[in-house]
Amino acid sequence: AIELWKHALACAAIMEAGGSMVRGRDHFIAGLLHDVGKVVLHLRFGDYFAEVRRIVEREGKSMFQAERELMGITHADIGYELARKWELPPTIASSIAFHHYPSRALQHRRLTSLVHLSDILARSLHIGDAGDAVKITMDPCAEPLAKYVFAVGRDKDQLNAQVESLISGN
Repeated sequence: AIELWKHALACAAIMEAGGSMVRGRDHFIAGLLHDVGKVVLHLRFGDYFAEVRRIVEREGKSMFQAERELMGITHADIGYELARKWELPPTIASSIAFHHYPSRALQHRRLTSLVHLSDILARSLHIGDAGDAVKITMDPCAEPLAKYVFAVGRDKDQLNAQVESLISGN
């Protein structure tokens, strides 16, 4: 569980740094909460979550694919519903719902694309663990923002230090 939070914090830190280069707000929270549906799956539907993990390991699929095949719903769907229940801004709810495919978002594509890119970068830097080792294909909608977000990854050590600092509370 701590590795998932490290991944979430890395995405949040990337979002905050990359987001400062692109006009907007809610960046840190969107990055932090993009995978909150995985936490719900793990805590409330442990048997399903364990089977999803087995499928990921056995068949090399992404968690997103395995969830869809096994349950017909994904962590992104669950996270979206949770964001709505918590009455989070629609920008954040949408970015959670569509962080795997920002081009499918009808609104808030910029923030959703930033979350998508931060997820890709955090995974490629191996900061934390998002639950699978599948390389995410960049959604074409996110490509114009990639240079801003990926620039944050030039200093992996600083990003790691920031994540560790957030975890330790220092």
